[in-house]
Amino acid sequence: MSNDTKKVLQHDRDFFNNTKKTNKRKFKIKAKGVIVNISIAFILSVVILFIVNTVLFNEKGIVNSSAQRKNFSVTCPIIADGEFVSFTQDKKHYSYIKDGKLFVKKTSDNSTIDEIQENNPIVHAFTLDDRDIIMYFTYQSPKKLSANTTGINVDFLTADESNPESQSEDVSSFSSSNAASQSEEEPSSKPNSSSVSSSYSSSNSTSASHSTARSTANSSSASSSAVNKNDIDVNNKVGYEISDTGVDSLTIHTYTIDKKEKTKHKSFTVKNFSKIAQVDYSQLTNLIYINTEIKNGTKTSNNIYRVNIVSRVTIFSTGQNIEKIALLSNKDTIFYQNDKNIIFKDSYKYNAIPNEDKGLNLLGKDKENNIYFQSIKTPALIYKCNGNTIIDKIQIENSNFNEVCESPVGLFLIYKDRVLNISAEVPIDIYFSDGTEFYGIFSETLYMNDKEGNISYKNLD
Repeated sequence: MSNDTKKVLQHDRDFFNNTKKTNKRKFKIKAKGVIVNISIAFILSVVILFIVNTVLFNEKGIVNSSAQRKNFSVTCPIIADGEFVSFTQDKKHYSYIKDGKLFVKKTSDNSTIDEIQENNPIVHAFTLDDRDIIMYFTYQSPKKLSANTTGINVDFLTADESNPESQSEDVSSFSSSNAASQSEEEPSSKPNSSSVSSSYSSSNSTSASHSTARSTANSSSASSSAVNKNDIDVNNKVGYEISDTGVDSLTIHTYTIDKKEKTKHKSFTVKNFSKIAQVDYSQLTNLIYINTEIKNGTKTSNNIYRVNIVSRVTIFSTGQNIEKIALLSNKDTIFYQNDKNIIFKDSYKYNAIPNEDKGLNLLGKDKENNIYFQSIKTPALIYKCNGNTIIDKIQIENSNFNEVCESPVGLFLIYKDRVLNISAEVPIDIYFSDGTEFYGIFSETLYMNDKEGNISYKNLD
């Protein structure tokens, strides 16, 4: 082999070895780059997961919206210097009562679109959750009437008011003229307190299989045995009709905002009326239950009136002190709590929750018609019930909430700095904007106000 040939072969071997070393170096560099990128991605993932876990969720799985609270509100120029402020479901209008009149204004520029004044003062009002209609109530006091305008002996009214024996409600049937005006007699769906059937509790008992991740559902159905007479609300007057005597009476009206149209619905006598404590209305059944405060001298009590808007008015319960009522939206079933923390379902004591000898607080209902009760013995414990069955037990961290609000999207506990939706699958905390406090929940919207009186809102759905 010639020297020239040996030199060519040696050159080729050197070139191959150098190329191999170069490729190895390149591979090592690329491998190191991949490892670095994977490490960075892993570290970023861990950091993101940590932020999500610590900021958005606390240790009990309650969603915390505080990270979003600086950017979630919309401000509107509200000037409402009256009572019973209420917003429409589309957030375009609001209303309030001042000096016995109902004012309806725009939220966009605070301009008044209507000022409603009736012959008698307006004493209570609220907007319906699903439409731009305001329901309001007027009260006609006998002290403002004269014999010339009513045809009624005023001296007799004064004597009647001073007689304690005459203070019970006028529960006589409609007069023949009123009865003739009824287009359809409403069948009674409630039992009379004088005739108690042992099948009532079992026929109204509903079973549910719902469970959540919060706790193991503890089902407890009410017994279908004979009803104990001590479990009956002796003040219940179910089925007694009341008519309008033209004095000392409440009248139900509605106002349709877009049409600026007023409609008068029902009038009924309410003796010794003091105020309306609460109204619960079902759009599905057209039933209204009105919890009114009655004052006789220094003594106060409550009457509950049942109003079928297309038929008749009856008195449901009288003589107790009623703290709260909750009407189911899909049927004529009402829960109510008296001042002794006893819960009644319709006219019967609610015994579905055992071992609560100190009583319960009725909180309200959710959109699925589940009813919520707070244990007085263990305030951090809330029962979620469907009919006569406990379907969930909810533990809350802070039992010192200020009030409770129902909404089409949930049942909310109101705290100083936030609201808690206890009806959500996982209870959700929604914090107020910085520098604001709770103003109200109307339809599906949370409203807040600041020290300057500016109103801001956030959608809850």
